[in-house]
Amino acid sequence: MSSPAAVSPVEAIRRSKIAERLLVPAGFITTAGNAFQITAAAILVFTAEKTTLSVGWLFIAVSIPQVALAVMFGKLADRVDRRTLCVIADLVSAVSAFALPVWLWIGGPTDIGSYIANFMLAATTALF
Repeated sequence: MSSPAAVSPVEAIRRSKIAERLLVPAGFITTAGNAFQITAAAILVFTAEKTTLSVGWLFIAVSIPQVALAVMFGKLADRVDRRTLCVIADLVSAVSAFALPVWLWIGGPTDIGSYIANFMLAATTALF
């Protein structure tokens, strides 16, 4: 009798095809969410600071992790289980995204909270 964890080759191929079909919609949803998030952050920072320079600083804060951390995170991805790394990145991203509204709700400065939250989201995106 086979164990319940054993999967037939046909079942494995079927699951793989389902995962492949879900990859494009998942990528679209992620890209759309990131675009909405950075647009909303830019509007938030511009409304709070009243300068376009603050929006430029926001985009610099978002760009730095992608450039500075890519090599280090690439080496980390080669050493650590990728699924675990993706789950950790998603959890850190969720906490970072949730922290900004909480920060604003308790009365923290809009610009600093937005810069830090977006920096952390960009760092977790680079890790992911």
